[in-house]
Amino acid sequence: MKRRSVGLYLVFPALVLGIFCIGGLRGQEPEEAIIYSQFDMSIGPINSGIFAGFAYKEEFRVLGHKHKFFYSPDFLLGSVIYDGQSYFGYEMKYDVYGDELLLYHPMVNGSQAVQLIKERVTSFKIESHRFVNLPKQTGNELPVSGFLEVLLVGDHFTFYKKHRKRILKKSDRKLLYHEFKDRSAYYISLDNELTQVKSLVHIVALFPEYRKQLNDIAVKYKELKKSDLEYYFTAVLSDLDMMVDPKKEKDL
Repeated sequence: MKRRSVGLYLVFPALVLGIFCIGGLRGQEPEEAIIYSQFDMSIGPINSGIFAGFAYKEEFRVLGHKHKFFYSPDFLLGSVIYDGQSYFGYEMKYDVYGDELLLYHPMVNGSQAVQLIKERVTSFKIESHRFVNLPKQTGNELPVSGFLEVLLVGDHFTFYKKHRKRILKKSDRKLLYHEFKDRSAYYISLDNELTQVKSLVHIVALFPEYRKQLNDIAVKYKELKKSDLEYYFTAVLSDLDMMVDPKKEKDL
């Protein structure tokens, strides 16, 4: 995909704050969001700094609903912390396949979307879904980085979902198009490391002293496991977080 720069900016190495900036979006009071929005309107969106990025051009033809975006191919209202500043009430969508955040504005350099500079995005929120930008992890068998959805922020650990999609080439007579299929993964952040969670076994391995309690919790939510794995993991970990004794855990 060719990218055209939009706006004037200097690209410096950015320190992604990741997990420590989760509250940056969640903790904003409604009054503060209104103030930020009114300020952006007063100076104009082009001058606010949020559209410093690349003019976006779609490179894949997609038929039907098997698209590459999070939740919807349409732009939805959201908020973002970009280049250290908070922005509210912008239309955006998350390109899961490319792991990029796009913002809509019809007057930006002839394009209807701007691809933000990923290193400058600390966190964002699309409707009720919160994401953080995590730096690449080291020392893990399955390192993961980029945008992760925050499913649960506990007192002792954080539970994430890494949205991923794989691309498939399709053809219908003479028409070539693409389909995208989900292949998301779940991770627990514990002791400053990310560990992938595929089943209850992996959670027990992280908290062996709570094996019995976890088995009891799993039985409690066994029906949920069949219908919604994400909700199942979140419910189990939420109950576990309330049971963990800080005195038994080291550096949680």
